[in-house]
Amino acid sequence: WIVMTTYAYLAEEGAEYSLLMVPFDVLPRVGEVINFEFAAHDEGEWNPESWDDAKRINGHEWIVLSVNHRVRRNSINTWGTHIVQLIVKRVQE
Repeated sequence: WIVMTTYAYLAEEGAEYSLLMVPFDVLPRVGEVINFEFAAHDEGEWNPESWDDAKRINGHEWIVLSVNHRVRRNSINTWGTHIVQLIVKRVQE
C-alpha cells in the first residue's frame, strides 16, 4: 500500500499570491473545511511579514471554494508538472 502525497497551493479567493504550499494525502473537496496548525521552532529567523502571514493562517478554519488542476510545461522535452491550487475562504469565527 503506497500513499502518494499531493502538494497543493492554498490561495484566498481573489488573491494575487498563494498563502502557502501544503501536503495532502487526500485532496479536500469543494465545501470541506480544512484547518492548519503549526509551530515554528525558528520564528526568529523568519521575515516579520512572512511570520505575520503564517500566524494569520495558523489555527483557523478555511472552506474550500474550488480545486483547480493544471499542467505547467517545464521544457520542450518534458511533459510538465501537475499543479493543484485550492481556492479557500476563511471561516468567520
